[in-house]
Amino acid sequence: MSDDVYHEMFIHVVWHTKENYRFIRPQMEQLLYDFIRRRALEPGGVYVHAIGGTEDHVHLVARTNPNVPIPAWIGTIKGGSSHDINAHPDWPKSLQWQSGYGIVTFGQKDLNWVVDYVANQKDHHRTGKVFDRLERIIAEILNDANQDGKCPQPGGGPSITHRPQNAPPGFPQAPGTSGGNDV
Repeated sequence: MSDDVYHEMFIHVVWHTKENYRFIRPQMEQLLYDFIRRRALEPGGVYVHAIGGTEDHVHLVARTNPNVPIPAWIGTIKGGSSHDINAHPDWPKSLQWQSGYGIVTFGQKDLNWVVDYVANQKDHHRTGKVFDRLERIIAEILNDANQDGKCPQPGGGPSITHRPQNAPPGFPQAPGTSGGNDV
């Protein structure tokens, strides 16, 4: 496929530390995000809009070229970033990722609120105002799915959906929540 193609392929990816351990320390965070950004940009045709997370998971918002094989790309980001951190003298053998990831595609009109959501991860999780669709990965991988098969919030919190700040009108709202921008 030619590199000369117009595209608007926006993706949001989330993945967790092994067994949801709180491996990502504040002192490590920026270095880890730099490693993730570097690995994400390696294939070319990728623009990273945001990286954020908490002690046990990472979110990545990017625009990708259609030539980028997404599963292999995510594998390279995860494997490469853990290798980079574990090889760093300040953080030897300190990070492992869980297998699997969650991925959501979205349009340009949603870019600002998705970036805002990722940039403010700690606040969203501290207040319990998270957006399920951007937090989910395969429940079986998390090893803590409810018996009904629903995927609970990573970290054990309740599965609550709030409408993200700057979400477009008509964006899905969870039953029993207010119609305004809660986050």
